[in-house]
Amino acid sequence: MSYKIANHIPKVVNKLNNLIIRSGKGCWVTDIHGKKYLDMTSGIGALSTGHSHPKVIKAIQEQSEKIIHAQQNCFFSHQPQVDLTKKLL
Repeated sequence: MSYKIANHIPKVVNKLNNLIIRSGKGCWVTDIHGKKYLDMTSGIGALSTGHSHPKVIKAIQEQSEKIIHAQQNCFFSHQPQVDLTKKLL
């Protein structure tokens, strides 16, 4: 591949290869050429459930119909935040 995305992103992001991932399912990712790889890097968003977990997808779909990002740091609280805080306490 002649195009290297690493040449165009901040140097604080460490790129170990030039793979461009199209999709993920469970612990597997598939690149734009259809080749599958075992995802051994476990990004924070997929670490506990894997990629594209059905329950996570359903929760995202339901929440996206209500609000995408309620800026909780300086202005809003939202019900899922309140519920989770109560559960954690």
